Amino acid sequence: MKIFKGGEKFYIGKNSTGEENRLSFGICDFWKWAYGNLLDNTKRGALAEYIVQRALALDTSGTQADWGAYDIFYRGKRIEVKSAAYIQAWNLDNDKFSDIIFSIRDTHAWDEQTAKYSEEQIRNNDIYIFAVYEEKDKTTIDISDLSKWGFYVVQTAILDSHFPKQKTISLNSLKRKINPPRLIWDELKSTVDNLV
Repeated sequence: MKIFKGGEKFYIGKNSTGEENRLSFGICDFWKWAYGNLLDNTKRGALAEYIVQRALALDTSGTQADWGAYDIFYRGKRIEVKSAAYIQAWNLDNDKFSDIIFSIRDTHAWDEQTAKYSEEQIRNNDIYIFAVYEEKDKTTIDISDLSKWGFYVVQTAILDSHFPKQKTISLNSLKRKINPPRLIWDELKSTVDNLV
């Protein structure tokens, strides 16, 4: 499988001399078109995973695996990253902020060796990291500014004891029942290291 670096151009087969017929647009152009709006829910989720991996000093030179039972494997622990934001890509014209709610539902884990989902549904991780893009001023949205993010690290066992059957959790409920500290990006590694 070819892993793209960004500078490659699309092409249409090869010409009579065996050279690829390169077009004027490339992989980086696609990335800008498809993933340029990182405020979008699904893209923000992938971004949150990426910035947490960078905080943990993990190798991000490969590509994201969407099918995994958890997002990050770090020092023997499975970590699930969940993201939310007050301002969404789809509500920029709205004056109301989104509620901060995360999915914590049990899932079937994908087993890469058997190419099947597990029969049992559980929370397939040891640690949750809840990442919140906290900006509330629509004129200064810059999702790449990591000072505008807050992070909450919670062990799954603690979450299970307070919310054993819940499928979602609000940030307010999390703070009220567990009260994890709000962390900034460069505090993530030391906090997670203390749990593993």
